[in-house]
Amino acid sequence: MRRRIAPQYIRDIEALGVDIEKLWDRELNAFVRKKDLIDRVGKEEFKVVQTIGRTVRAGRWKEARERDIVRELRALKRKYGSVPEEALHILEREKVSSLELHYVKRKFYDGWDIKDPQELDRMFTKHIKDPEALVYKQGDR
Repeated sequence: MRRRIAPQYIRDIEALGVDIEKLWDRELNAFVRKKDLIDRVGKEEFKVVQTIGRTVRAGRWKEARERDIVRELRALKRKYGSVPEEALHILEREKVSSLELHYVKRKFYDGWDIKDPQELDRMFTKHIKDPEALVYKQGDR
Protein backbone atom coordinates (compact mmCIF):
# COMPACT_ATOMS: atom_id res chain seq x y z
CA MET A 1 0.00 0.00 0.00
CA ARG A 2 2.79 2.44 0.90
CA ARG A 3 4.48 1.83 -2.43
CA ARG A 4 1.28 2.85 -4.23
CA ILE A 5 0.85 6.08 -2.27
CA ALA A 6 4.52 7.07 -2.27
CA PRO A 7 5.21 10.50 -3.76
CA GLN A 8 7.64 10.78 -6.66
CA TYR A 9 10.64 11.81 -4.54
CA ILE A 10 10.20 8.64 -2.45
CA ARG A 11 9.96 6.46 -5.58
CA ASP A 12 13.10 8.15 -6.95
CA ILE A 13 15.00 7.30 -3.77
CA GLU A 14 13.61 3.76 -3.74
CA ALA A 15 14.91 3.24 -7.30
CA LEU A 16 18.41 3.55 -5.84
CA GLY A 17 17.80 0.61 -3.53
CA VAL A 18 16.62 2.41 -0.39
CA ASP A 19 13.90 0.50 1.48
CA ILE A 20 10.91 2.86 1.55
CA GLU A 21 9.93 1.48 4.96
CA LYS A 22 12.94 3.43 6.28
CA LEU A 23 11.38 6.60 4.86
CA TRP A 24 8.06 6.09 6.68
CA ASP A 25 7.62 8.40 9.66
CA ARG A 26 5.50 6.52 12.20
CA GLU A 27 4.76 9.68 14.20
CA LEU A 28 3.34 11.46 11.15
CA ASN A 29 1.86 8.24 9.78
CA ALA A 30 3.23 9.39 6.44
CA PHE A 31 6.46 9.42 4.46
CA VAL A 32 9.28 11.67 5.61
CA ARG A 33 8.65 15.08 4.13
CA LYS A 34 10.76 16.17 1.18
CA LYS A 35 11.75 19.32 3.07
CA ASP A 36 13.06 17.23 5.98
CA LEU A 37 15.12 15.05 3.63
CA ILE A 38 16.58 18.17 1.99
CA ASP A 39 17.42 19.58 5.44
CA ARG A 40 19.24 16.33 6.32
CA VAL A 41 21.36 15.89 3.19
CA GLY A 42 21.45 19.37 1.65
CA LYS A 43 19.60 20.79 -1.34
CA GLU A 44 22.26 20.01 -3.97
CA GLU A 45 22.87 16.48 -2.73
CA PHE A 46 19.14 15.77 -2.66
CA LYS A 47 18.76 17.05 -6.24
CA VAL A 48 21.56 14.72 -7.36
CA VAL A 49 20.01 11.71 -5.63
CA GLN A 50 16.57 12.52 -7.00
CA THR A 51 17.88 13.01 -10.55
CA ILE A 52 19.79 9.75 -10.48
CA GLY A 53 16.75 7.94 -9.07
CA ARG A 54 14.53 9.36 -11.81
CA THR A 55 16.99 8.23 -14.45
CA VAL A 56 17.06 4.74 -12.97
CA ARG A 57 13.24 4.61 -12.85
CA ALA A 58 12.90 5.91 -16.39
CA GLY A 59 15.57 3.54 -17.65
CA ARG A 60 16.63 6.01 -20.33
CA TRP A 61 18.23 9.36 -20.89
CA LYS A 62 15.90 12.26 -21.62
CA GLU A 63 16.28 14.82 -24.37
CA ALA A 64 18.69 17.60 -23.41
CA ARG A 65 17.29 21.09 -22.98
CA GLU A 66 18.28 23.67 -25.57
CA ARG A 67 19.60 26.09 -22.96
CA ASP A 68 21.92 23.38 -21.58
CA ILE A 69 23.23 22.65 -25.08
CA VAL A 70 23.86 26.36 -25.74
CA ARG A 71 25.60 26.72 -22.36
CA GLU A 72 27.87 23.77 -23.18
CA LEU A 73 28.72 25.17 -26.62
CA ARG A 74 29.69 28.49 -25.03
CA ALA A 75 31.81 26.79 -22.34
CA LEU A 76 33.67 24.74 -24.95
CA LYS A 77 34.26 27.80 -27.11
CA ARG A 78 35.72 29.65 -24.12
CA LYS A 79 37.94 26.70 -23.25
CA TYR A 80 39.18 25.82 -26.76
CA GLY A 81 38.63 28.99 -28.77
CA SER A 82 36.30 26.99 -31.02
CA VAL A 83 34.12 23.95 -30.38
CA PRO A 84 35.87 20.61 -31.08
CA GLU A 85 34.52 18.97 -34.26
CA GLU A 86 33.14 15.85 -32.54
CA ALA A 87 31.35 17.93 -29.89
CA LEU A 88 29.93 20.24 -32.53
CA HIS A 89 28.70 17.26 -34.58
CA ILE A 90 26.84 15.90 -31.53
CA LEU A 91 25.45 19.16 -30.16
CA GLU A 92 24.19 20.56 -33.48
CA ARG A 93 21.81 17.67 -34.15
CA GLU A 94 18.09 18.28 -34.11
CA LYS A 95 17.71 16.12 -30.99
CA VAL A 96 20.43 15.64 -28.39
CA SER A 97 19.99 13.26 -25.48
CA SER A 98 21.16 14.19 -22.01
CA LEU A 99 23.57 11.23 -22.31
CA GLU A 100 25.20 12.85 -25.35
CA LEU A 101 25.35 16.22 -23.58
CA HIS A 102 27.01 14.64 -20.52
CA TYR A 103 29.42 12.76 -22.76
CA VAL A 104 30.52 16.02 -24.40
CA LYS A 105 30.87 17.72 -20.99
CA ARG A 106 32.90 14.93 -19.47
CA LYS A 107 35.14 14.28 -22.48
CA PHE A 108 35.85 17.78 -23.72
CA TYR A 109 35.38 19.96 -20.67
CA ASP A 110 36.43 17.66 -17.82
CA GLY A 111 38.99 15.67 -19.84
CA TRP A 112 37.62 12.16 -19.18
CA ASP A 113 39.14 9.43 -21.34
CA ILE A 114 35.92 8.02 -22.80
CA LYS A 115 35.39 7.04 -26.42
CA ASP A 116 31.63 7.40 -26.91
CA PRO A 117 28.31 8.08 -25.14
CA GLN A 118 27.68 4.35 -24.74
CA GLU A 119 30.83 4.00 -22.63
CA LEU A 120 29.59 6.80 -20.37
CA ASP A 121 26.22 5.04 -20.12
CA ARG A 122 27.92 1.79 -19.10
CA MET A 123 29.96 3.63 -16.47
CA PHE A 124 26.86 5.40 -15.18
CA THR A 125 24.85 2.16 -14.99
CA LYS A 126 27.67 0.37 -13.18
CA HIS A 127 28.01 3.13 -10.57
CA ILE A 128 24.29 3.66 -10.14
CA LYS A 129 23.88 0.04 -9.06
CA ASP A 130 26.88 0.06 -6.71
CA PRO A 131 25.58 0.44 -3.14
CA GLU A 132 29.05 1.57 -2.02
CA ALA A 133 29.19 4.48 -4.47
CA LEU A 134 29.11 7.93 -2.93
CA VAL A 135 27.19 10.78 -4.54
CA TYR A 136 29.00 14.12 -4.74
CA LYS A 137 27.81 17.56 -5.69
CA GLN A 138 27.62 17.47 -9.48
CA GLY A 139 26.40 13.91 -9.71
CA ASP A 140 29.87 12.40 -9.72
CA ARG A 141 29.97 9.11 -7.84
